[in-house]
Amino acid sequence: MKTRLLLLCLLFTVFQGCMFQSADIISNNDIDIKLRETIKAKNDSLIEAMSHGKLKIFKALGSENFVKHLQANVRNTSWAFRNGYLKNNYTVFDEYQCHHSVTNNNIAIPSEEHSYTFKYVNEVEDTYVSLLKIPYSEEGYLLAVIYGKEGDEWKIDEIKINIIWQHGKNAQEYYAIAKKKEDDGFLIDALLYAEAAQACIQATENFVEFDNAKSIPLYYNRLRGKVDAKYTFPILLENIRTKPQVMGISLAQSEDGTGALITYQTIIPVEENITLGQEFELVKKEMKKTFTDFDFNKPGIHYRAINQSGPDGSPEVHDFDEGR
Repeated sequence: MKTRLLLLCLLFTVFQGCMFQSADIISNNDIDIKLRETIKAKNDSLIEAMSHGKLKIFKALGSENFVKHLQANVRNTSWAFRNGYLKNNYTVFDEYQCHHSVTNNNIAIPSEEHSYTFKYVNEVEDTYVSLLKIPYSEEGYLLAVIYGKEGDEWKIDEIKINIIWQHGKNAQEYYAIAKKKEDDGFLIDALLYAEAAQACIQATENFVEFDNAKSIPLYYNRLRGKVDAKYTFPILLENIRTKPQVMGISLAQSEDGTGALITYQTIIPVEENITLGQEFELVKKEMKKTFTDFDFNKPGIHYRAINQSGPDGSPEVHDFDEGR
């Protein structure tokens, strides 16, 4: 749908305050299919150039100003592709065709579908913003390619990249999960997901702004205060003969999203596998009695036993793979 949006122009000078700029914006499937195919072909060429360092392609795709500062514009992104950290497979996350009445202004485009605002500077009157999702390990990068129309040609004015997704989810999605966990009575889980949301917000700073970017840190701090008021670590598991101490519950990586790592201190040497395993079974049972605000039925829970008195005087660690 073609919309008429008021785009906030963040121009500040000694004599001039904040201004507003009107722009015509067409998004995603409402953009002419031939133009979308043209931009896709250019995106494919850009990925190829970054993957193989093809200077000729960069020069053909870029505007005069982009090519003039080519090394600075592509150095970090191109390095990641050439060294295999980022693959050349991508999906289009969002794209916008924009017409501006004023050039060289800071533009903010809100996305209702994905609940974020993307910001950039329009160097010309007609721009095309192509936001590409590129997977990498447990993270997902957003590559922003900003085209400007020069005559009948679309040329790249700017590219930039940043992490948006962690374990397949972004700040907005983790925030929603955190709110649901709190409603379900799992305060500790809510805190962990709120922490993940906050980490995403910090990673995307000055790139995209999610709608709840200001609410998430406040929400996290409120949950943090509640958890700290109820649980003061370390917590002694007195019903176990060896008296292990739970040191904390923190975020942990898992295949299906954000899991949890429960760390506890033990007096049992880690090389005593049988005894340590027996204690571990007791720890799991006592944890469920002690931490009633934590969902022990979810996947991705891991335990780490730490013995502070190793043979050489340094701490020894044993991780338990299964944690239910």
